[in-house]
Amino acid sequence: MNQIQSIDSQYELDFFDAYSYHHSIVKNRGGALSIRSEIHLRKLIPSRNMHRFYRFKIEPDLLGGFQLIRNWGRIGTFGQVKIEYFSDNRAALKRCRCLQAQKIARGYVPVAPAKAL
Repeated sequence: MNQIQSIDSQYELDFFDAYSYHHSIVKNRGGALSIRSEIHLRKLIPSRNMHRFYRFKIEPDLLGGFQLIRNWGRIGTFGQVKIEYFSDNRAALKRCRCLQAQKIARGYVPVAPAKAL
């Protein structure tokens, strides 16, 4: 049974949790703790044969900054990847929220990251 009410379970796989925003705490190069964030969005319109995903991930990089990794494409493919670099986590999170709002306005729906197999 699909746990997300906004997605029709007829078109959605059932391996997602009910949360769309995933955090994990990691240590950066200097030993300080930081938060790694990941957001998954989907857009499913079966009548138009549209099955798309959009992923955002914020991770610390090796130089002490942060990178926003964007991955998008058709569900079932690897899609395309774009990486943006930021000096601090706040700037990366601000950009991520802006992009997330744009995608939600275009019909994407938040879903939880897939569990590891």
